[in-house]
Amino acid sequence: MLIPKPLILFIDAYDSFSNNIISLLETTLDASVRTIKIDDPCFETDDALHNELRHYAAVVCGPGPGHPEKKQDVGLMKRIWSLGEQETIPVLGICLGFQTLCLEFGSSIKRLKGAQHGMIRKVAHVGELGLNKDNSIFDGVGEIQATLYQSLCADIGQDMISENGWTTQKWNSTDECPNLVPLAWVESDLLEDNDSGVKDRRVLVAVRHRTKPFWALQYHPESICTNHESQKVISNWFKHAQIWNRQCRVQSIQLRGQAQGHSATRESLLRTSEKYRPMLNGSSNFPFGSHFSADYETEEIYYSRTLDFQGQISVADIVEKIQDIRHDQIILESSNAYEKSVGSADVRGRYSIIALDIQENLRFEYTIHSNTIFVIHPSTEIGKKHITSTNLPQFGGVWPFLAQYLEKRQIKNGIADSPFWGGFMGYTTYELGLEGIGVEPRGKREHKRPDLSLVWVTRSLVVDHVKNKIYLQRLASEEDKSLTTAWMNDTVSRLEPVLHGLEAKSPPSTLFILPKPNPLSINIPKDSEYDTKVCLCQESIRSGDSYELCLTDQTTVTLPRHQPQSQSNNPHTHPLKPIKTSDPSWSLYRTLRTRQPAPYTSPGPNQLLIKNHAIAINPVDWAKQTTGNLMFRWLKYPIVLGLDVAGEVVEVGPSTPPSALQFKIGDRVVGNATGMDEHVNRAEEGGFQEYTILRTHLTAHIPSNISYENACVIPLGLSTAACGLFLPTQLALSLPTSPAPKPRNEILVVWGGSTSVGCNAIQLGVASGYEVITTASPKNFEYMRQLGASHVFDYRDPETVKEIIAFLKGKTCAGALAIGSKSTEACFSIVSASKGRKFVSQASGPVDIYNLPKGVFEIISTVAGMLWWNICMAFKTRTKGVQSKFFSGGDLLRNETVAKGVYNEFLPAALRDGGFVPAPEPLVVGKGLERVQEALDVSRKGVSAKKVVVIL
Repeated sequence: MLIPKPLILFIDAYDSFSNNIISLLETTLDASVRTIKIDDPCFETDDALHNELRHYAAVVCGPGPGHPEKKQDVGLMKRIWSLGEQETIPVLGICLGFQTLCLEFGSSIKRLKGAQHGMIRKVAHVGELGLNKDNSIFDGVGEIQATLYQSLCADIGQDMISENGWTTQKWNSTDECPNLVPLAWVESDLLEDNDSGVKDRRVLVAVRHRTKPFWALQYHPESICTNHESQKVISNWFKHAQIWNRQCRVQSIQLRGQAQGHSATRESLLRTSEKYRPMLNGSSNFPFGSHFSADYETEEIYYSRTLDFQGQISVADIVEKIQDIRHDQIILESSNAYEKSVGSADVRGRYSIIALDIQENLRFEYTIHSNTIFVIHPSTEIGKKHITSTNLPQFGGVWPFLAQYLEKRQIKNGIADSPFWGGFMGYTTYELGLEGIGVEPRGKREHKRPDLSLVWVTRSLVVDHVKNKIYLQRLASEEDKSLTTAWMNDTVSRLEPVLHGLEAKSPPSTLFILPKPNPLSINIPKDSEYDTKVCLCQESIRSGDSYELCLTDQTTVTLPRHQPQSQSNNPHTHPLKPIKTSDPSWSLYRTLRTRQPAPYTSPGPNQLLIKNHAIAINPVDWAKQTTGNLMFRWLKYPIVLGLDVAGEVVEVGPSTPPSALQFKIGDRVVGNATGMDEHVNRAEEGGFQEYTILRTHLTAHIPSNISYENACVIPLGLSTAACGLFLPTQLALSLPTSPAPKPRNEILVVWGGSTSVGCNAIQLGVASGYEVITTASPKNFEYMRQLGASHVFDYRDPETVKEIIAFLKGKTCAGALAIGSKSTEACFSIVSASKGRKFVSQASGPVDIYNLPKGVFEIISTVAGMLWWNICMAFKTRTKGVQSKFFSGGDLLRNETVAKGVYNEFLPAALRDGGFVPAPEPLVVGKGLERVQEALDVSRKGVSAKKVVVIL
């Protein structure tokens, strides 16, 4: 005999996350979930509620909008926490359920000083300390990164605990709430700067009742941004719940009888269709009963013709050439509004689908709750409709009906490259979706439009914007083969001017001359009124009434209606179809399609748009993430980090003069993204995304033998090295060439050769004709020599400075590039004791980026140390006659001469000829943007002679 799964009752407070939590429960636990609403009238009496609870192994009181002190917001939840001993059942509260538990047992509920909605926070929990191991739902749970959605918090007196006693006392019950045992907290050091809105030091996020089987979580375990460790908490809870049921539960679980809770998993449309299949297939007149004409039951055959076109093509122009635009049109347009744009399908959109002559096809219309679908049959006379209707309940509803209709007319021999061969096209409304999940739409219906309007399309045209092909298609019977051929011939002849990019000399088949576009009248909401609505939404969120509001407002767009031109004055009017009216909808469509924002930011002059294939991590990326506004304070949020990218060019800035065009669509390139630069500050130019805008003077071609993951390690290291070596305000060395020039008999010192900057500096110095000596750890000596260094010294050896000075004796020093903490002091000593240029280019300051200060006292101490360091360097400059200057890789953005010399002229040739190799070596941690955070963490821990990379 099959043993049924234990049942969990989910009490739903009308929350948008309820279904996700139910899914988490059913996929994580060996249990089935039933659900009831907080205000279910079936449980108005205690007896009714108690009888229902006896069917369940546990209860989950879910999240919801509102305040736990308001009876209408919590409903049944309050009664769950106050169950008597005879009826007590294991319970887990989540979010609102958490707050109701805390409120029931002594806590007060307060507003957070800074609401936390969609915020990912680290949770400090008892499992990390091994506390309450036998009775903890956090036993064996590692670090939790959890998503908070809350404006309110439980106050159990945590702010009364002193800072000194907090570490140990935070896990104890307080005098205010002796029956609540804290299990987890989210903590914040408010002395540290943050712009995330966090304003609360101590937020309780998990508790248990001291004696009852009650647990609760304030955070959302089901959120996609809550890590998988939290699933262990859910498993532990249910394990403890079942143990309590076996050992302590008074009322045994009833396995017989009917529970009132609804199945949490709705029957799928597919299953509904299968249930009604026998009846549907048994109906000889399906789908229209006695109204169904046998003319439509003939088997349809797929006919097609493939056409090629040149350049770019306008979907609107196609429609005007072959359609009568006085009729309704159905167009699924994917092309970019900028019709002359170039690039891949990701940029331009690949397919556009045009339904042809839809007035000659069946149209299905349905309005919610009507239980009737209307079928509008084609008519040979304009304006006359033949309408039939079918009662839907006998077919299981509108969707099973349409599914069976489609199944009976499947086509299997269409062109594989065409995404659509024929079938349903049209629209459905939001309200139809609500009907499907049993939710009643609010407000009065102010129109009579149907909620579903689908045409059975038998004639269609598909445009492939990437392959420059058009698929002309028709579904027709064998008897209509000759008519189909004639129709296709006629359609192709009308398309000829569009296919070959010719000016239209013949009138469009719209049968009347289109009016000239008139200026649009656009009325947007008043700023003051809209701001007021925003403030009301914010107050609703702060009060806990909601944590996710969609504020919509209305903008009206009006195009003046044109008076129709008389037939006698229009030489292009069709002789058989006189014009009665001029509908402005088509002109409005043509106007609005050019006003739509592009799906990406188009590149401007001297810019490229690339599709990233690989990205690399630099310390500044995770340093910004770690320090917040201590670094790059100018950046506007949202920020897209990332500086090193490699990928494929998908669009070239339209204003770039053709004579200066170095790049074309499809080129493989590597480039330095500049989104974080103070003078750029644009998310579109950040690297950690699918598409990035690059500046052409910071972009280089890469040969086919170099992979994207190898190439992407180059940019920031190259830019930074180039700044230190070639800028006029730095060492001002001669620019590199490929092949390298004759030796210049000067020696360049690079301190920190195994760093990303150092690896590039060594190669640039050699390519400029200089002998390069460098420092590294002994394990990287051979690698440094492979990059071109003539001699390598151990940077950790206290005698290294003396050894380098001795090596340079009698030779000319071209200056030094200082990379890494304490490198500047060493380079000062070297160049001051050597012949040649007395200049140190500083790529690094005195602070080790891997040991950044934390907390206000460390920051103050670090700032004081930097000030003292600057004073010491200034003193050494005066006493030793050595000049020095700090720089960053971003300085190259503003010197196009050096940038073009390095990126456009030197690097492509050097990569192709082998005079420059991507360095350091890539350390690939994974694929996809979702791996970027992991890559940042790996880089933060430190790598030697490698650069962390993510491929896309």
